[in-house]
Amino acid sequence: MLLLQSVMYKHGVKCSNCHNPHSGKLIIAGNGVCNQCHYKKNYDSPEHTFHAMGTEGAACKNCHMPSKYYMGNDLRHDHIFREPRPDLSAKYGTPNACNNCHNDKSAKWASDAIVKWYGIERKYHFADDLVPGSRMDLPAQTHLLKLINDTATPSIIQATAVHYISNINYNNSLQALLQQLSHKDAQVRYRAVTGLVGFSPSQWLGSVYPLLQDKVRTVRIAAANLLITANGPDRVSDFGEPFTKAQQELNDYVLYQVDFAAGNVMAGDYYFKLRNYAKAEEFYLRGLQKDSIMNYARLNLSTLYNITGRNTVALHVLQQAVKTDPKNERIYFNLALLYNEMNDIANVEHNLKNAIELKSTNPRVYYNYGVLLQQKNLPKEAEKQYQKALSLAQNDLDINYAICTLYLQQNQPEKAIPYAMTLKKYYPGNEQVAQLLRQMRL
Repeated sequence: MLLLQSVMYKHGVKCSNCHNPHSGKLIIAGNGVCNQCHYKKNYDSPEHTFHAMGTEGAACKNCHMPSKYYMGNDLRHDHIFREPRPDLSAKYGTPNACNNCHNDKSAKWASDAIVKWYGIERKYHFADDLVPGSRMDLPAQTHLLKLINDTATPSIIQATAVHYISNINYNNSLQALLQQLSHKDAQVRYRAVTGLVGFSPSQWLGSVYPLLQDKVRTVRIAAANLLITANGPDRVSDFGEPFTKAQQELNDYVLYQVDFAAGNVMAGDYYFKLRNYAKAEEFYLRGLQKDSIMNYARLNLSTLYNITGRNTVALHVLQQAVKTDPKNERIYFNLALLYNEMNDIANVEHNLKNAIELKSTNPRVYYNYGVLLQQKNLPKEAEKQYQKALSLAQNDLDINYAICTLYLQQNQPEKAIPYAMTLKKYYPGNEQVAQLLRQMRL
């Protein structure tokens, strides 16, 4: 996967250009393997490396392919073939080859050395957009769109950007995902398909259907998996033979992995989506037998019990989950939702507070707590929670509507206007929003 990010890969360099395909050993020892192509400039000299010939610092691999031990004994070299960028380390905290050896020095020290040797100008690096894009807030969208639309961006980075932008539920994000469904690289198409799950099927149904016959199996499987959510398991036959074939591939893929705990949970999720709850329960329980601390299975199993009207059992499963991982804020949020259905308001509030104390990044935690406080006639406290929710989901329909309504109830229409205008901008076809705007004469 690292090689896919490299300029080498983009220009057609293959493993066999450097390694014997049978033994895996280098076809030329030392810097000679690099000098097969990089011979026009005198890279193998102190004028380029600023280290004495024959030392570790003069080896191409140590600057451009820094190594790392995996699983304690597996030394692997980085195959991105990147330039050492301690300036990015100083800015973002990313690793760099210079400080791998000079680990008693700071990234700034290394960055200053690079400036001294090579000048102040550095080439553009995708990290300058990918790192801020990884925050997945509305400002991140500009950075991610730049990466997605720039043909010089490595495909694996474009796929990462597509994955990040799919978590920003906004129209520009949807359009970006739809455009990438026809990307030449399968990993980008795959991420575009999986990213559409958070958008309404009516917005992507016609665009995804052709991918049931994509030339790459992974994309076909992702398309079938997504389309199950669109029509529901009772009507998937409406998609015809392409869906039937792709779903069989999906089914085989899911069941192939059930020797592992995570594979059983994946199978449980698959049958849950098909509304085969008995089969889903069986696989969730099998997963927990193999790995008793895998709380992801408990969270989904509790949802299954809730859907099938077994709230007492669902509550027991979540209580087990809390004992296994008391620092997991999602468990407390799920408990709050379940207690709300069971009309146990005291425990709803208790668990929402627990999730908040654990610094949840889920805006619904703060939104739900705001609603509860508003119902308890505590408007100031409710306002604080809505504002926290908005800091995580600036354009969310429910949160903007709730805080707008709160201000109107408090006879503060001027404070409600900015949130009403957000609703007007992003949800023009929503009847509930239209009614609110008429009430406010906007």
